[in-house]
Amino acid sequence: VAQGCPQLQRLDAGRTEVTDKSIKAVAGNCAQLQHLNLGHTKVEDASITAVAQGCPQLQYLAVCKTGVTDASIELVTQRCHQLQ
Repeated sequence: VAQGCPQLQRLDAGRTEVTDKSIKAVAGNCAQLQHLNLGHTKVEDASITAVAQGCPQLQYLAVCKTGVTDASIELVTQRCHQLQ
């Protein structure tokens, strides 16, 4: 998906078996991503750091019940200025 959909704007991967590797690929290839749901997955800070660096247009991010810490959330708030 990441390589074939560079204009992807919305990804709902909540409650799936999505991996950090997959989310890093999305972050590296889908700079127009605006909505990302990763709730109830096993993703961790590495994914969210990649999202913060690669998805500056992000407006919505759901990471409840994940391995994500406050440090990577803070990075998202610093880099994704359209976050609502």
